[in-house]
Amino acid sequence: MGKALKPNVNATRDGFSNGFISRTRVDESVGGIEYFKNLPIRKNVQISFDFLTDAEANAVMSILQNDISSEVLLINNPNLQMNFLGRLNQLSPVKYPYANLNQAAFDVLEIV
Repeated sequence: MGKALKPNVNATRDGFSNGFISRTRVDESVGGIEYFKNLPIRKNVQISFDFLTDAEANAVMSILQNDISSEVLLINNPNLQMNFLGRLNQLSPVKYPYANLNQAAFDVLEIV
């Protein structure tokens, strides 16, 4: 099992969004008719934390060092259906706006 991160302070007020990304392929014929190949959709969660401690920021750095190919288990709420196995869609920097206060964001894409 890899590194875990459970921040003491929740995500920021506007710092959590969950949605879906379509994987459906569309081909168009010369006559303009569209043909669809339906593929399973992917869950996508974007979450940001504005009040991380130095220890939490170090945990984020170690997670980011695993790159986008490593799996992450996102457990937003054990009672909701938005928990899933995914990978980081991009590596976002850890920001240090004030002493002993750190900010980080994650963009997690479901592994289908």
